[in-house]
Amino acid sequence: SAHCRKRPPRRPLSLMPSRHEHGSTTVLEWSDVSVALAGKVLVSPNSGSLQSSELVCIMGPSGAGKTTLLSALFGDKDLAQGTVHLRGEPLFRNKRRSSRRRHVASEMGYVRQRDIFIEALTVKETLLFTARLRMPEASNAEVAARVAAVVHDMGLQQTLDTTIGSTMRRGISGGELKRVNIAAELLGMPKVL
Repeated sequence: SAHCRKRPPRRPLSLMPSRHEHGSTTVLEWSDVSVALAGKVLVSPNSGSLQSSELVCIMGPSGAGKTTLLSALFGDKDLAQGTVHLRGEPLFRNKRRSSRRRHVASEMGYVRQRDIFIEALTVKETLLFTARLRMPEASNAEVAARVAAVVHDMGLQQTLDTTIGSTMRRGISGGELKRVNIAAELLGMPKVL
């Protein structure tokens, strides 16, 4: 099982990779990535890489730029400087999101801080809807099989007929909601999550 090992902090934001598995390949690599908005640096230059089957923790205090860094690596934010490559393919051209970003980023899953689901749908309806969006060429049987596999892997069998809910409408628990969010990303079989 993967674990995080602590390194002495050099910056407010630090990466803590697990042990590399022998023979693993680099999936995501970034070099000197920084993000700025209106002249204010949100993320100082940061470099790192992810190997296949690796678990990496991004740690730092509130406001250190953890979410901003992830958004930049995913291609949601333009870079002030640096490069990001997914399996050798650049996600940016001249620090702006490249036209290939959509294709390359389809290999990445990104579980956002805020869950965005339709509160009236059940867990099953939510995952089937998401799977159809992520697997447009798949048959109904393939979609159903993928949803069943992810539901099993995430331990969501007991929640399938429960609505997502909201603060005003009772539904699944907060922990179950986060697992549904992760499951929704896993449906697309991302190389990086």
